[in-house]
Amino acid sequence: MNILLIEKEPKIGAALVKLLGKWSMEAQVAPDCDQARTALNEAAFDMLIADLPISESATIQLVREGREAEQFKTLPIVAVSGKAEREDILAASQAGVNGFLAKPF
Repeated sequence: MNILLIEKEPKIGAALVKLLGKWSMEAQVAPDCDQARTALNEAAFDMLIADLPISESATIQLVREGREAEQFKTLPIVAVSGKAEREDILAASQAGVNGFLAKPF
Protein backbone atom coordinates (compact mmCIF):
# COMPACT_ATOMS: atom_id res chain seq x y z
CA MET A 1 0.00 0.00 0.00
CA ASN A 2 1.34 3.41 -1.00
CA ILE A 3 0.37 6.26 1.33
CA LEU A 4 0.78 10.01 1.09
CA LEU A 5 1.24 11.55 4.52
CA ILE A 6 0.80 15.29 5.04
CA GLU A 7 2.83 16.14 8.14
CA LYS A 8 4.73 19.39 8.71
CA GLU A 9 6.79 18.12 11.66
CA PRO A 10 9.76 16.12 10.26
CA LYS A 11 10.22 13.95 13.37
CA ILE A 12 6.55 12.96 13.48
CA GLY A 13 6.58 12.27 9.74
CA ALA A 14 9.66 10.04 10.06
CA ALA A 15 8.11 8.16 12.99
CA LEU A 16 4.89 7.55 11.06
CA VAL A 17 6.80 6.40 7.96
CA LYS A 18 8.71 3.94 10.14
CA LEU A 19 5.52 2.70 11.81
CA LEU A 20 3.71 2.26 8.50
CA GLY A 21 6.76 0.44 7.12
CA LYS A 22 6.43 -2.16 9.89
CA TRP A 23 2.99 -2.90 8.45
CA SER A 24 4.41 -3.29 4.92
CA MET A 25 3.16 0.10 3.81
CA GLU A 26 5.22 2.66 1.97
CA ALA A 27 4.69 6.30 2.83
CA GLN A 28 5.82 9.52 1.26
CA VAL A 29 5.75 12.64 3.42
CA ALA A 30 4.59 16.00 2.12
CA PRO A 31 5.25 18.82 4.60
CA ASP A 32 2.51 21.06 3.22
CA CYS A 33 -0.53 21.08 0.98
CA ASP A 34 1.29 22.44 -2.07
CA GLN A 35 3.76 19.55 -2.04
CA ALA A 36 0.93 17.10 -1.32
CA ARG A 37 -1.03 18.40 -4.31
CA THR A 38 2.05 17.95 -6.52
CA ALA A 39 2.67 14.42 -5.20
CA LEU A 40 -0.97 13.41 -5.76
CA ASN A 41 -0.73 14.52 -9.38
CA GLU A 42 2.61 12.78 -10.00
CA ALA A 43 2.06 9.36 -8.39
CA ALA A 44 -0.68 6.92 -7.49
CA PHE A 45 -1.54 6.60 -3.82
CA ASP A 46 -3.81 4.12 -2.07
CA MET A 47 -4.54 6.43 0.87
CA LEU A 48 -4.01 9.96 2.13
CA ILE A 49 -3.30 10.59 5.80
CA ALA A 50 -3.50 14.29 6.60
CA ASP A 51 -2.44 16.03 9.77
CA LEU A 52 -5.42 18.28 9.96
CA PRO A 53 -5.15 21.46 11.94
CA ILE A 54 -8.76 22.48 11.35
CA SER A 55 -7.90 26.16 11.66
CA GLU A 56 -5.60 25.77 8.65
CA SER A 57 -8.07 25.85 5.80
CA ALA A 58 -5.47 24.78 3.22
CA THR A 59 -5.71 21.16 4.32
CA ILE A 60 -9.51 21.20 4.35
CA GLN A 61 -9.44 22.85 0.92
CA LEU A 62 -7.12 20.12 -0.41
CA VAL A 63 -9.53 17.45 0.83
CA ARG A 64 -12.48 19.23 -0.81
CA GLU A 65 -10.57 19.60 -4.07
CA GLY A 66 -9.75 15.90 -3.97
CA ARG A 67 -13.38 14.96 -3.52
CA GLU A 68 -14.32 17.08 -6.54
CA ALA A 69 -11.60 15.62 -8.80
CA GLU A 70 -12.64 12.42 -10.54
CA GLN A 71 -9.33 10.61 -9.94
CA PHE A 72 -9.45 11.22 -6.16
CA LYS A 73 -13.16 10.77 -5.39
CA THR A 74 -12.64 7.29 -3.98
CA LEU A 75 -9.21 7.86 -2.39
CA PRO A 76 -9.48 6.97 1.31
CA ILE A 77 -8.58 9.99 3.44
CA VAL A 78 -7.83 9.77 7.14
CA ALA A 79 -7.52 12.95 9.18
CA VAL A 80 -5.17 13.02 12.15
CA SER A 81 -5.46 15.88 14.61
CA GLY A 82 -4.41 16.87 18.08
CA LYS A 83 -7.70 18.72 18.35
CA ALA A 84 -10.62 16.33 18.44
CA GLU A 85 -13.61 18.38 19.48
CA ARG A 86 -16.98 17.42 18.05
CA GLU A 87 -16.99 20.42 15.68
CA ASP A 88 -13.50 19.52 14.39
CA ILE A 89 -14.57 15.97 13.57
CA LEU A 90 -17.73 17.28 11.92
CA ALA A 91 -15.76 19.80 9.82
CA ALA A 92 -13.38 17.05 8.66
CA SER A 93 -16.30 14.78 7.82
CA GLN A 94 -18.08 17.51 5.87
CA ALA A 95 -14.89 18.14 3.90
CA GLY A 96 -14.83 14.50 2.82
CA VAL A 97 -12.52 12.55 5.11
CA ASN A 98 -13.33 8.89 5.67
CA GLY A 99 -11.87 8.56 9.14
CA PHE A 100 -10.54 10.65 12.01
CA LEU A 101 -7.78 9.76 14.48
CA ALA A 102 -7.06 11.90 17.51
CA LYS A 103 -3.48 12.47 18.62
CA PRO A 104 -1.79 11.15 20.56
CA PHE A 105 -2.43 7.63 19.37
